[in-house]
Amino acid sequence: MSIIPRIKLYDSAGTTLLYTFTAVQDTNIPLEEIRSSKITPYRGRGAIVLTGSVKDSDIYVSGILDAADYEALVVLMDSMKSTIVKGTKYILKMDKSSSGQYSYNVKMVDDISMPIDEDKRNTYQNYKCTFISNAW
Repeated sequence: MSIIPRIKLYDSAGTTLLYTFTAVQDTNIPLEEIRSSKITPYRGRGAIVLTGSVKDSDIYVSGILDAADYEALVVLMDSMKSTIVKGTKYILKMDKSSSGQYSYNVKMVDDISMPIDEDKRNTYQNYKCTFISNAW
């Protein structure tokens, strides 16, 4: 049985589903988790490698909001913008199997991008959300 992976945004406790991203077209999940951090000094030579740490990474999710008409599309756009707030702690999860998920502690760092394309927002709208992982 195959699954269609879904990307969902939960509250910081990971218990309450806040938003499900629709028609995802592109994402960089799953991330390669780096288990070490490298500190390079401004002067001198060499570097210090701290093992066992996890580096922050940008995570993006882009897709399409699709609606029957313009009014319904505006409702979807406003719902996304009011639900996903900059600076708020979230847990972003993506299905990797029917019983497992990738999970990241994230914060929203940029405004949600919703450019006006050639369709002029008649029935669908492209979106892109950018988060930073391991920020809390």
